[in-house]
Amino acid sequence: MAQRVADFVVRRRRFGPKVTLRVDLHGVSTFGPGDQRTLIRWEWIDDIIVADGVVVRSSKEHVEFPPGAFGIEPAQLAERLEKGRSIEHRTDVITGLNAG
Repeated sequence: MAQRVADFVVRRRRFGPKVTLRVDLHGVSTFGPGDQRTLIRWEWIDDIIVADGVVVRSSKEHVEFPPGAFGIEPAQLAERLEKGRSIEHRTDVITGLNAG
């Protein structure tokens, strides 16, 4: 069965709350403390930018992946996310992110 979700848990500050970064069949998202959530569907993505990490932007939201997210370099992550915009490649992208 194809994998549907890849999660990466990070703390933005040393003793800060945990945030889950997710790439799934629907898009990219964050789940923070409490009810804090951001979801950008694949079709809503405007830009995928490589900076210190990777920033995925829509017209109203953004999701930031820190350097080393999913165990890969930011440029490689951005390339995989760009590939994931095509529905034909999403499960391959998710499987690859889970593999690191």
